[in-house]
Amino acid sequence: METGPDVPDRRIAFYPCCATDIAEPREILAPYADEVVYCDVDPKAGAAVEAERRARHRRLPELRFLEKDAGQALGGLRRVDVLFYRRDSDGEGGSRVYVLGDWYLRRLLALFPERGGLIITDGSNQRGGLFRKMSRTSGLQRYGFSLAPAPEQPLLGIGLTVVRVERQAAAPAYEDGSA
Repeated sequence: METGPDVPDRRIAFYPCCATDIAEPREILAPYADEVVYCDVDPKAGAAVEAERRARHRRLPELRFLEKDAGQALGGLRRVDVLFYRRDSDGEGGSRVYVLGDWYLRRLLALFPERGGLIITDGSNQRGGLFRKMSRTSGLQRYGFSLAPAPEQPLLGIGLTVVRVERQAAAPAYEDGSA
C-alpha cells in the first residue's frame, strides 16, 4: 500500500443500503479497502455484519455497521475511498435511495480524498443517466470530479463496473485574481 502525507493508512469502503449482502462484498472489496462500512436502516443488516465478523478468519477488511438512513450516514463518515453499491431498487423491498443520483452523489463525492477513489457498482438506483455517463469511455465531469471507467475491469464477470473518481484541478483564476 502507498504511504506518504497525502495517503491515509486505511482505505475505507462504504456500502449504503446493503440489506444482508455482507460476505461477498467483503471478499470483493478485499483488494480495494481495509475497512468496509455497511449501512442500512434494517437491524437485520447489523446482525448479518456481526455474523460475518464472527465467521471469518481470513485476512479480509474489517467491518463496521451504521444503522442509519443512507443520507444520515454520510454525516458520520470522515472519508470514503470506495463506494460499493449494488442490487438496490426503488421498488418494493428496495431502499428507494438514489445513491447514483445527483443529490446523494454530490454529497458522497465530497468525502473522497484528494487522491480520488473508486465506485464499484451495478448501476442500481441511478438517476439522470449518471451511471451510463460515468461508464462510457469519455466518462462524466460533475461536482468538480471526473468519473470514468477504470482501465481494468476485473469485476465485469459478476456484473460490476469499476469507476475511477478523480478530483478535477481548480479552474485557473484570471490575472486580476477573479475566477
